[in-house]
Amino acid sequence: MITNYLLDLPTPCHVIDLDKIESNLNVLEYLCKKTNLLLLFALKGFSNPQILKYFILHFDGISASSLWEARLAKELTSLPVHTFSPSYCEKTFSSICSFSDYIIFNSISQWERFKTTIISEKLNCGIRINPEYSEIKKYAINPCHPSSRFGVHIEELEKIDFSNIKGIHFHNMCEQYSDTFRNTLTVIEKNLEYIYIKRNG
Repeated sequence: MITNYLLDLPTPCHVIDLDKIESNLNVLEYLCKKTNLLLLFALKGFSNPQILKYFILHFDGISASSLWEARLAKELTSLPVHTFSPSYCEKTFSSICSFSDYIIFNSISQWERFKTTIISEKLNCGIRINPEYSEIKKYAINPCHPSSRFGVHIEELEKIDFSNIKGIHFHNMCEQYSDTFRNTLTVIEKNLEYIYIKRNG
């Protein structure tokens, strides 16, 4: 049965159930406590500031993918902002840095181009890698296929000087679960071990 107040709402409009959001957040908080992970909220997926204020502090940081998302994140909260973009431009990069705590690069050339700024601003830096492993069946939405421009490929990893890079970023899952994540970590560990042995003999 549709309640009376729903019948009075103008259309089209978004109807958001805050109780349901709270219930989902309780599940996430339970998982965080069990696994000791940090949870980032991706503004790309939902950026309504009127609703975000109700639950944003349940997260450990914000994931941004543009200057405007990074700026919105800083306006909404004091949580750390992690910014990743497949490409950055000279004109806006300094502004992105001013709103970000972590900058993640998509390629070695990107890192080389902007590393002076990152080091001078004392920002934490990560680089996206392409694990070249995915269980996504649909080619069009698989970010790890052989021709993908997302992330540094295995054969390029040995060219990276990790002394100023604090972590790696990867994305290869779509509506999948912990078994896929475990399989991916196994592949990444083997690749990094291979690079380490190749470098050190």
